[in-house]
Amino acid sequence: DGLLDTTKNELGRIATALTTSLNQQNGQGLDLDGNLGADIFNTLSPSAIAATGNASGAQLSATIEDISALDGRNLLVQFDGSAWSFRNAANGQQISAWSGSGTAADPFLIDGVSLTLDAPAAAGDRFLVTPTADAAAQVSVIMSNPAQLAAAAPTRSGADGANTGAAQITETRIVDASDPNLSASVAIEFLDANTYQINGSGSFSYSPGAEIVVNGNAVAITGSPIAGDRFYIEANSGASGDNRNMLAMAAVEDSKLLDGGASSVQNAVSGLVGDIAVATRSAELNRDSQENLLRQTRENVEAISGVNLDEEAANLLKYQQAYQAAAQATSIANQLFQSLISSFR
Repeated sequence: DGLLDTTKNELGRIATALTTSLNQQNGQGLDLDGNLGADIFNTLSPSAIAATGNASGAQLSATIEDISALDGRNLLVQFDGSAWSFRNAANGQQISAWSGSGTAADPFLIDGVSLTLDAPAAAGDRFLVTPTADAAAQVSVIMSNPAQLAAAAPTRSGADGANTGAAQITETRIVDASDPNLSASVAIEFLDANTYQINGSGSFSYSPGAEIVVNGNAVAITGSPIAGDRFYIEANSGASGDNRNMLAMAAVEDSKLLDGGASSVQNAVSGLVGDIAVATRSAELNRDSQENLLRQTRENVEAISGVNLDEEAANLLKYQQAYQAAAQATSIANQLFQSLISSFR
């Protein structure tokens, strides 16, 4: 059970990371109708179950808050009347890395999961939280129109054709697709080689290669600009031939999404497959060992309680010869007796 539960939780963790990230990335691009992309997959929800013996009717709701902190282990949540405790459901070990009070304004945060109570709990109330155990089974595709796949980026950048400096601007990177001014035009103009302004206002120090974040877009300018050089960010109208967001979705597999930014989905899948392979091989070796032990045990039992035909045949000959010898001895004794009787006549 431990192996199956652990594998199920890890598979669910991978499914949650993959579906959530693809939904988020698709939402940062433009589809064929010029709209920001819609969700491809349904939203996966953790399960929170109240114990049947709870004194209160409080229910605990759970949502995924931070994929990178998602651990996947099942949690036992308990209230003793004055304080809450969180334990690993698999081994009962207490977990201290959590925060919050469980209210809507201040939910519990633990292992990347947000937990909220809908009513005050009573002493002794317990809950079982399974963040990812059922996630893989929940996955379904909700996008029915392929035109909603957002292949293009919603904005683009460029340099003014009249620039005379040697500076260049990178393509836009979306950092906040929900920004209401995401597609608004932005002009970046250099006042001199070390200073620029945005949309005709401000004075910002130029650092080659440093990201400039504005209206949910991030760009970087490199090289040597001169006064009057202008760069722009604008809506990616038409977006013909632009597949930047599709490439970003393809890169989700290798993005460091899990374990605090240390592991990618690909790493997690490889680790899961490796663990299953090791466990399978170990089970096969244990099976073979037990089968050999069973065979040896059966042979030992048969050696003690079984019938050896050769041995029984030898015993039969021995008993037959003993019978014949006894019959011969009886015959000789009878002859001697007869001889003695005859001698007294």
